[in-house]
Amino acid sequence: MLAFLNAYQKRTALCGMALGVAAAACTMTIYSGLIGVAAIGLAALLHQDRWRFLRSPAPWVAAVVYCVALTPHVLWLIKWNFPTLQWASSLAEQPGSPWHTLDYLGHHFALIAIPAVVGALLLLPWRTRLREGRDATA
Repeated sequence: MLAFLNAYQKRTALCGMALGVAAAACTMTIYSGLIGVAAIGLAALLHQDRWRFLRSPAPWVAAVVYCVALTPHVLWLIKWNFPTLQWASSLAEQPGSPWHTLDYLGHHFALIAIPAVVGALLLLPWRTRLREGRDATA
């Protein structure tokens, strides 16, 4: 997230490279890290100042660095017939696995929900101050 905030604020190619490397590291750590990468993309597209960011080199450099950094892993997955995904699918074939899968997903969503709720709560005072500042200038 820090890499994204830096890239969004500074909009330089160097910050874009740092964002691409951080996103690739996140994805390589755990595939569900793609949720974080998707959240970064969504945040960039939903922000009111998105065009300044999208016209800068940062997001494009980040995307290229991300793809280049993941290319060896994707090639390895293809060469060895997706062993990590085969392992994950083997869990679904075990007896009683729907409960195991639901338990796993429940933990995943809880782990995502906790920082999302805390982040939203932390942003409430900031949004209130921003709204008050807009009302004062209008």
